[in-house]
Parts: sequence; structure tokens; C-alpha cells
Amino acid sequence: MPPWLKILRFLPEWFPGKWRLSHALIERVRLEGPVEIESGGLRWRVPSIKEPIALGLIASGVYDPATCAVIQKALPCHGTFLDVGANVGIMTVKAGVQWCPEGHVIGFEASPRIHAWLKGNLCLNGLEQVTVLNRAVTERSGDFMTFFDAPDAKF
Repeated sequence: MPPWLKILRFLPEWFPGKWRLSHALIERVRLEGPVEIESGGLRWRVPSIKEPIALGLIASGVYDPATCAVIQKALPCHGTFLDVGANVGIMTVKAGVQWCPEGHVIGFEASPRIHAWLKGNLCLNGLEQVTVLNRAVTERSGDFMTFFDAPDAKF
């Protein structure tokens, strides 16, 4: 990832046009394929820099800050965190390292391709105690569903 993109993190969330500027700069980056993003001592590898999760990490250092704040406030350090639809593991990694490091963290990701990224991000952050499963979660056991994988730019 080009280091100059981190300048976006210095713009406050309330700054008018921050996300339009972020999108415009990301579109100008001629970077295809995987990229590693570091934020707050944590690291993630993502399939594409142009996807909204990557954009959030680059521009703010966190993806979905409001949800992260609620989880961090509500989850005890010995708690259990289930990340259903864990994707590349943004919340799973944060839970395992910061939110409930003494608890249980289980991530579920239905896409076999994205599940591999999720597992890689656990290794990248030294999270051996976190469990991730390549499964979809439904309300009943034995449900069958057809899964359609998204392209890399929409992981």
C-alpha cells in the first residue's frame, strides 16, 4: 500500500468530503491484487485495496467504527464473541487481540476463498486461540443454500 494513503487517517471523520476524497485517491492507485494494511498494531491482508473494508482501514484505521465502539463497550474481556460473516477478519482479529483476549472468539465465513484470507489474518496477528469455521450460519441444522462468491474487489 502506498504510504501516502495513510494521510487520510489524519482527516477527522466529520471532515466534509473525507470519503469522496478517499474513494478518489484509491481509484488513482494502480495497485491490483492483495495488499497489507496496518492499523493500531494489527495487520490485515486483503484481496483488493478498492473494496470498502480496505478503504475503511486505510482512511480511518478501522472499519465500521460505530459498530466497533459498541462491541468494545459491551464485550467483557472474558466474553464470547461470534463473528457471523467474518469476511477477512476485521472484527475477529480485533476481538481476539483487543476486545476479549481472555475469552472465546469464533469466526464464521461461508466463502472458501475469503475464509483462507481470514485464516491468514489470524496467523499474521499471532491469533492461535481464535477459531474460524468455513460455514454459513442459519437458524436450522441441515439447511442447504447455494453460495455465490463475490469478486475480489467486492470481498
